[in-house]
Amino acid sequence: MNGIRSLCVMLGLGLAVPAQAMDAARVDAARDALRAQACVMTDVEADLAAAGFADPGERSAVIAQLVGANEAVQAGTGLMLRSAVCQGGPEPTRHDRFLAALASDGSCTRPAEGLGSVMGAYAINPSQAALLTDEMALHGELRVSAGQIEVTEAFCDRAKALAATIVPETRAGFVAFMAGNECRVGVRDKDRLVSAAGLDPARTDVVIEALVSEGEVIYYGYEKTLILVWGPCS
Repeated sequence: MNGIRSLCVMLGLGLAVPAQAMDAARVDAARDALRAQACVMTDVEADLAAAGFADPGERSAVIAQLVGANEAVQAGTGLMLRSAVCQGGPEPTRHDRFLAALASDGSCTRPAEGLGSVMGAYAINPSQAALLTDEMALHGELRVSAGQIEVTEAFCDRAKALAATIVPETRAGFVAFMAGNECRVGVRDKDRLVSAAGLDPARTDVVIEALVSEGEVIYYGYEKTLILVWGPCS
């Protein structure tokens, strides 16, 4: 009798009924929706709703699932997918990101003008791009001529395959930008500089606040300088 009474109390408190697990397919759909936005949503409620998550309860559940599983970081109204989840596996090498960026328009030839704005989303800053260009041209992966860079025929298919699998990523792009900017940027100049680097300022703001919450970026001084204290700047 005592056992029955205890069970009834547990049911009354809702302790005996586990929370319904999220449908794995819906969580995958949310990840894909984030990947389509360079792995950052600036207004996760509105962006998920636009991606087919019309029910507020489902939106809350999928956000809680991603954050609770340490797959994403919530920052204000935004949500940032972590790099390993964004890419669906280990982070790509810089070499592979560079090839993917060159072939991201479906071809293997890029005009040199404006290339920096393409590279930013693939986490390649200008100094890295210059070094990679020299090294890969030396090994026959690239041809560099006046005004353009071309992936050679032997590597073109690989570049296109990488472009199809490597996701442009705001977080990795911001880290590469900071590494190429002496690991710091003034708040007043931030939007202009990240735009020039091919990054979306609003998405970058979500990344910054997420990294601040994790101690990887700090605000310093009266002028509010942002300093990256993690990864390539540690």
